[in-house]
Amino acid sequence: MNAPSLTAQQIEQFRQQGFLILSGAGSDLLTRFRYLAEQEHRQPTEPWELEAKLGYPGAPESTEQPGGDTVRRLLQATSRQSEWQQWATSKAVGQWLRSVMNTDAVHLNPNHHNCLMTKSPQYSSDTGWHQDIRYWHFQKPELVSVWFALGEESNHNGGLVVIPGSHQAEFSEHQFDDQRFFLEVDANREWLDRAQVLHLNAGDILLFDARLLHRASRNHTDQTKLSLVFTYRAADNAPLPETRSARLPELAVQ
Repeated sequence: MNAPSLTAQQIEQFRQQGFLILSGAGSDLLTRFRYLAEQEHRQPTEPWELEAKLGYPGAPESTEQPGGDTVRRLLQATSRQSEWQQWATSKAVGQWLRSVMNTDAVHLNPNHHNCLMTKSPQYSSDTGWHQDIRYWHFQKPELVSVWFALGEESNHNGGLVVIPGSHQAEFSEHQFDDQRFFLEVDANREWLDRAQVLHLNAGDILLFDARLLHRASRNHTDQTKLSLVFTYRAADNAPLPETRSARLPELAVQ
């Protein structure tokens, strides 16, 4: 995939807001990737994350209930489809990431995200405000995820809602609950009032900082939402030994 370099304005936008939408940047691969994703979704195989196991609001209460086998994420996407891995470690993706991370070398960490994200119409759930970095273990919290929208994403089908600039904030522990969800309380209202719904079209690519506060509702439509998501670090930001972040070996990005 040939993709233009990011402009200085785009790089500055990412650094100020914590995210950047590259409209249509994945259009040439969309049909093929959507086909592969639908195949994976129709005949899911482990490793996976089930809605019922996570237990967020709206999810089935157990795997024994109707919809209890609903998949939330099909994990290890780079091992499922070689074409996905080729794209996720490609020169084009690497070029974007090196620009926004201001680094010479980037690694894909397969232990976080690295998934086909699915949001089903009937049994999906609501995810509260959080930062992805909350359960990750690296020398620094400065990671970036790349999100490939395989269909339209909006507030109607569980698309992302973000708080621009929140990746730069130094929050205190009392602003989060014991699961590291950002509390919807008066003390956080100044941030919550800045929330912005992201509308992605099929083939759009979203870059976002792992410290960016974001949430997503359940899917209120009759079509499953599918996205590919991968997470990256700079060469000088290694995962901490003997943590989940270091479990599987990383992939070099071109």
